[in-house]
Amino acid sequence: MLSLLALTIFCPFLIAGLSFDDAAGTVSLKISQGELLGKRINSYDNRTGYGFLGIPFAAPPVGPLRFAKPVAAAAWDGVRNVTEKGVACPAVAELTYKRPEGGPMGEDCLHSYVYASKNCLLKGGCPIMWVLHGGKYNFESPVVFVDDVIVHNFASDGQDVVVIIPAYRLENFGFLNIAPGLNTSAPPNTAVWDLLLALQWVHREAFHFGGDAKKITVFGHSAGSQFADVISTSPHFNGLFRGMSMMSGADTYYEGGIQANSLASWVTAKLLGCANDATNWKDIVVVEGVIECMRSKTWEEIIAANKQLNSYAEDYHGPHADGPGGILPLPPSTLSRTRLPVPIMIGTTSAEFHDTKYALTADGTAGDLNKVAELCEGVGYGTGYIHPDVMTKRCLDYYMQGKNVMSLQQDTMFFAPTFLTARDMAKGAVYLYSFTYTGVGAAFKKYVKLDPEDHPSHSEDYVYILGMHRGNFSAKDYEIEKIYSGMVLNFVKTGYPNPGKGQPAWKPFTKLGRDYYQIDFDDNLRMPGPKKGYQDGAIKLWVDDAEKYGGGINPPQDYPAHADRFNPMDMVTVMEAHATNINVAHDKTLETELSNYDDWTTYINNRRFKHLQGLKNFRSMAVEQLDLTQVAAPENNGICCISRSYTDGTVCVCNSTYCDDIVPLGSIPLGYAAVYRSDINGARMDKANVQQKTKADGVIVELDPSTLYQKQNELELLRFLAQASTALNVEGVRNENARRFSSDGTEYNLGRVPMASTDFSTTQYSYDDVEGDLDLKNFSLAKEDFDYKIPLIKQAMSLQQSNGGVKFFAAPWAPPGWMKTNGKMEGGGYLLGEPDGPYYVTWANYFVKFFEAYLAEGIGFWAVTPQMFADPAVSSYVSGIAVHWYEDEIVNPNILSTTHDRHPEKFLLATEACNGWLDVQGKGVRLGFFFRAERYAHSIIEDLDNWVAGWVDWNMALDTQGGFTWAGNYVDAPIVVDGEEFYKQPMYYAMAHFSKFLKPGSRRAAVKLPTNPGLPKQGVFVLGAVMADGRRYVTICNKNNTDDVTISISEKAIDGVYTTVEVPAHSIVTVIWNKY
Repeated sequence: MLSLLALTIFCPFLIAGLSFDDAAGTVSLKISQGELLGKRINSYDNRTGYGFLGIPFAAPPVGPLRFAKPVAAAAWDGVRNVTEKGVACPAVAELTYKRPEGGPMGEDCLHSYVYASKNCLLKGGCPIMWVLHGGKYNFESPVVFVDDVIVHNFASDGQDVVVIIPAYRLENFGFLNIAPGLNTSAPPNTAVWDLLLALQWVHREAFHFGGDAKKITVFGHSAGSQFADVISTSPHFNGLFRGMSMMSGADTYYEGGIQANSLASWVTAKLLGCANDATNWKDIVVVEGVIECMRSKTWEEIIAANKQLNSYAEDYHGPHADGPGGILPLPPSTLSRTRLPVPIMIGTTSAEFHDTKYALTADGTAGDLNKVAELCEGVGYGTGYIHPDVMTKRCLDYYMQGKNVMSLQQDTMFFAPTFLTARDMAKGAVYLYSFTYTGVGAAFKKYVKLDPEDHPSHSEDYVYILGMHRGNFSAKDYEIEKIYSGMVLNFVKTGYPNPGKGQPAWKPFTKLGRDYYQIDFDDNLRMPGPKKGYQDGAIKLWVDDAEKYGGGINPPQDYPAHADRFNPMDMVTVMEAHATNINVAHDKTLETELSNYDDWTTYINNRRFKHLQGLKNFRSMAVEQLDLTQVAAPENNGICCISRSYTDGTVCVCNSTYCDDIVPLGSIPLGYAAVYRSDINGARMDKANVQQKTKADGVIVELDPSTLYQKQNELELLRFLAQASTALNVEGVRNENARRFSSDGTEYNLGRVPMASTDFSTTQYSYDDVEGDLDLKNFSLAKEDFDYKIPLIKQAMSLQQSNGGVKFFAAPWAPPGWMKTNGKMEGGGYLLGEPDGPYYVTWANYFVKFFEAYLAEGIGFWAVTPQMFADPAVSSYVSGIAVHWYEDEIVNPNILSTTHDRHPEKFLLATEACNGWLDVQGKGVRLGFFFRAERYAHSIIEDLDNWVAGWVDWNMALDTQGGFTWAGNYVDAPIVVDGEEFYKQPMYYAMAHFSKFLKPGSRRAAVKLPTNPGLPKQGVFVLGAVMADGRRYVTICNKNNTDDVTISISEKAIDGVYTTVEVPAHSIVTVIWNKY
């Protein structure tokens, strides 16, 4: 009994009927469905493995199961011989088999193809590589994979991965969408349901082949990679795999809505004689009749009808949103924000497709303006950008540079979607790569003649992984195969694509660095390795600019005639056909493509007209809503706020793809002033140009530019507390925080950087927590510095380079606890010992080490606030005095002027403020509460009026509770994060009224306030300044509940020029005009 038990533990698969017949070259085993007979597969380099070539996971989808969700395959009697491959799922045979005569096909095709090493079969526990084939969702099959390459690279002894390739239904068999929105017997996305059943089969049966269902990596190339991307967003697939390896394909960018594939479905039904132009596709009885008719046809008849689609514009485009209860209940781009992050290896070749090369000039040196403009309008208006005119212009600017236009298709179809998927999954380990090796040559079986600059093209690298499109290998090719497939193998096994001995280590992708691994091979097979800035030009345009200026994507509900979704590849082929009179589409005729071109141009022209008409209407409405005197048409160069109302007021809603912007000041027309307004009714830095007048209305406020005061160090840069808030785990918030330093943001240029932890850190820590370490031998920066503070600081420095730079000052919250009298960082307590004693010396060296550590990262500091020192001896070392705002409302601000008068050689700097810290205010976050914006504006005006040179808020972003804070110190912030959304509070815009315009070199100027008639006795505050460029500036904050004020602003010594503005109750208004 003991020996039997030992045998069971060591080799359980023998009990399951595992046996090898070496003479016959076969293997037998039993799974839950029945017994199988597989075969040995001999590969090169004397490697062998075993294949089980076609195990049904679903019943044949025939009769009532055609176009229906799959049903699990039944068990069988006897032994099922799976030593020879089965049939491919119905499609255009010559495309699937890549040969004119095609190959065997049939509907009994929903099979899994399993490859395993002898080690895996005997010992078990092997990781699983679940491979999804490509083919535009319309052709290809597991039967065309190269068995010996699969065995050699993955499924032989020593490699020890179980490879499983499922089939899925194609074209209308897998993507029929006959009645969008109706619950019919032919639901959409049956191919996606096929894969779900196939993966469930793997979980049930894989251990029979030595596979561990807890170690499944989904692998795909081209459309297979796109399919992997899509299923990872479906809630039905959550938890069914642990990693993804995606080559040259991502598909959550240009999404298909609920109508996708419907037009092609209807054309096919008509071609089969099952429908006509009068068919009512909303009548379920009629629709079911059409479905039954289509089920009565042979699969050959259906494929023949599909072939006739070559003469039609309509086409099948794969998976799409199918609504509540579906397998993709929302568009994949929406689902992608909540998908479970898993380790992912993802990348592209550097020259996937150069099909837009036709848009070069005749000499091939630059873009042809007309062709580039046509392409950019197609992408700009076809994609569904909120601001298509802006994206069209930016597209044109970029692709008219040099030969950039030859990459337009791959930029939009491959690079940008790949980057976005990497970014979506960055909560897990992401390994992004670019395959740049141009020497594949004869190893790739080419179907199209390419120029040298067009390599490595789509699929060239695939020859080294699974052998598809494999040509003649050289000795170097075999070595490259070992290295490249080895990285995939290592990723499947461990979650890390180890490049191997002698190669540079692969660093994970980061959102800020956009890290990737360059895969190329010199004569010694050495790879370049880790790089920064994956496809910089394409990502800046189609991700950064698209999110910043394009306003995000709202997929259009209308499409060109005969189309039901947008796809850049389809658009390019029709434009190329028109430009060259040559057809490059393998599944359409030239006549069809030329007809499609006419549809496209009509569609783009109509969308352009509608958009421009919408802008005209927007401008008209904006004039009415601003309610300013003598208003010229407001500018619309910024991105509009999407407002949402809460109990206390309204916020502007943002996410990772859309966020409002502040309209730039720009040049001001002669005789006008620029006016920005924020108010309790929802205005958020709304801009208009107001005509100046010769007579005053209301009360007069006079600016005196000849009387100037302190220089402004620039207002408000929130201190770096990136790790402290869940807010900053949202990419859109990181982008927005960074934009605060840029010219199209709020242009902060002063920042406080905490030395070690603060109230809003995730935990309490110092840089040396080893008690008694007076020599600071254990001093080191923390993970939060490297992961959050330093990257964000560098991004801020980069964005402010052209705008005068950004200054940082450091601030410690406390010494390490072991250096204090109370033994801990928080609470009271003092530094141990006396001045000049060992603890004081160590504390001073702590500062030095901090500065040295940051300097090593390329970051220098302008100043430090080393806490309070009353000793007069230190005065010569002190440049300024830092103040906080917490008693602003009970202490007269004149005390600041008194301090200045006593110490005129020291500047004053307000270094911390926050709302929501008192229970009386309502502790924590209050969404949309304009009172808190007024408090900020009031404080800034009072501080600057009393010699303060700059003003710093506390937190960049917090969650809806007012954290994260280990100390329970819940407060409010200008940005509040709620899941995948974040809200820009009125405080954000209040600060922008100052920080956007008072740049370094600006000077506060005297303001003469009226006495008769005067301003309301309380609640109206005015700040005047001369901006760094000489323009005049006045900001007015009206905190009154009911008193609206009409103010005419004049400039001393300039007679007869007034800017008259309405300043409603609870508003902040900024007025700027040119120097006369």
